[in-house]
Amino acid sequence: MDTLNYNLSQFIITDELKEKLVNYTPSMPVQITMLGGGKFSMSYNGVEMYHPDQPVVTAAAEVQRLKGDTEQDLAVFFGLGIGIHAEFMKKRFDAPLIIFEPSLDIMHTVLAMRPLHFENTYLVNNYGVLMELVDRIIEPTDRRIVAASHSFYRTTFPDAFKRFHFSVQQTVHNVIIRQNTLAKGATWAEYEVTNLRKVIEAPNILRLKNKCRGVPGIFVGAGPSLTKNIEQLRAAQGRALIIAATTALRTLESAGIVPDLSVVIESNDHRYQFGGLERLHEMSIVATAYSNPSNFSLPLKHTFTVFTRPSPLHDWLNRAFGQIDSVPVGGSVALVGFSILHKIGCNPIVAVGMDLAFTGFEIHAKGAFSAAAATRYNENTGHLEVYVAEENSDFWGAMEEDREYKKGDVLSEIEAIRCDAWGGEGEVFSDYVFSSYRSWLEGVAETWASDRTLINATEGGARIHGFAEMTLHDVLHEYCTETYPLEQWIDQLEIDHSPLDAALLKEAIQTELNLMRAVRGKARKCQQLATGVISALESNQISKAQRDLDRLSELEKEVGKLSTETRILNQITQRAATVIRLGRHQDKHADEQVQMKNSLRRSAKLFSEIQQGAKLAIELFERAVQNLS
Repeated sequence: MDTLNYNLSQFIITDELKEKLVNYTPSMPVQITMLGGGKFSMSYNGVEMYHPDQPVVTAAAEVQRLKGDTEQDLAVFFGLGIGIHAEFMKKRFDAPLIIFEPSLDIMHTVLAMRPLHFENTYLVNNYGVLMELVDRIIEPTDRRIVAASHSFYRTTFPDAFKRFHFSVQQTVHNVIIRQNTLAKGATWAEYEVTNLRKVIEAPNILRLKNKCRGVPGIFVGAGPSLTKNIEQLRAAQGRALIIAATTALRTLESAGIVPDLSVVIESNDHRYQFGGLERLHEMSIVATAYSNPSNFSLPLKHTFTVFTRPSPLHDWLNRAFGQIDSVPVGGSVALVGFSILHKIGCNPIVAVGMDLAFTGFEIHAKGAFSAAAATRYNENTGHLEVYVAEENSDFWGAMEEDREYKKGDVLSEIEAIRCDAWGGEGEVFSDYVFSSYRSWLEGVAETWASDRTLINATEGGARIHGFAEMTLHDVLHEYCTETYPLEQWIDQLEIDHSPLDAALLKEAIQTELNLMRAVRGKARKCQQLATGVISALESNQISKAQRDLDRLSELEKEVGKLSTETRILNQITQRAATVIRLGRHQDKHADEQVQMKNSLRRSAKLFSEIQQGAKLAIELFERAVQNLS
């Protein structure tokens, strides 16, 4: 095996990157000279990448100075270089290590030059893959994350370092945002159960893929720049499939535009989304299973559904009917619209009104319901203040808060994030939520959506890496040159639709329901055993404690295995197990028996939480079965 292939077998690396490296020919000069005695030199395109006199000692000192104790949840490093920094990172931190190398020239040259020993270390060159890895490895409660960079790389690859920093930082925030969003999980689960019959009886919008392959698709957000594109968007009707976020409907209607489809995923009732729309009867919506049940009873032209993943319903559908068409959720209605356009084969996929920033300090386009609020920058705090811009808007009544809203009142403060502006001219203000949507789009643009032409025609807001920037006028003249019978295709979905079999879905839910009952019973036994072992240890009944401990260990494995077969219990188990892992660090200096007792107490708490979570899920699933009976 040659050196390159040996090193590729050592790292955890995607098949795509492996294939690219095997067939790669460096285009920029990378010169490495081994001088002996622990000295070497490395230059990239004529730029020296290491300290000229003491490269190894300097690299070791840089890594040693990094903050944090040995035990970390994740370490991420920018710059493979010759591999010296990464080797010291492995020695310095006990954590999964991700190495991001921005240059394929350096990566190929180094991997082909000398054997590196990096088992269980991730090597990436793609920001989307980087974000997927960080998201997959860390838990919402993880806070011990080390992100560092090769000192010479920051100046050699400034733009790549900026994206690396954003990708890691924002992905961590995305995990936290997702955890906070799960506070709505009970409401969403309730709605999924309530809507079960309606969603299996409604036509699935993804059946449009039989017609829309190669048709231009436009997904419309309600960003402040939407009003710039209104006239061109009207001209796009019939020449591209237009799918809009519900927040944009008022702005579009005021300009005489009814999009082909509108996506609704929110749990807010229809007054917030559709109240006051005069052309509601002409509209077709795509509602997810967890959207407010009132959305399924609106006087619309069509009500379609789309199955999203990951979710318990998606698991049930796959068990009942085999792999069923679904889309990933990026956290916003516009991103679900993007996913739908991709799934049905639209090309190009064009973003309009996707500012993902506070262009002109506005939050949404004029005419949008929530445009009644705006932002302003507070130089003293370095934060953005969200304040009341229109005090007489119906928006405040829909908030259902017992308070008066006066113009200028500050509603909240948010951390201001500066990002590159559309067109590359200057910067605009954003926040972590908008940035989470932007990072999602940038990630998929480099992974599963890289097979399409992606265009940002917002003409304002933040730059989205991976999307070409064009005016909507130019997009129409270059790509939208044909007309399509979109209305006819959408109408035909309703005509051709056959509901899914409720009995098969009921059977799939019942199977998981039985599994949950089994896990709940075993978790109860585990809790009893853990408590019993503690009592035995305290009364010095060592042999009894050992017998119960062995039994507990076997039962824990059974619970763990069964829990992975049901998404809800798996999430409950992971969250509780993370708390246990963090707790273990707190008593690492205690004696062995204290550690054992503390571990058993945490285990008892874990199994108590699994029982409680299983109880609530069982009640919900029983209602789901009843609704399908």
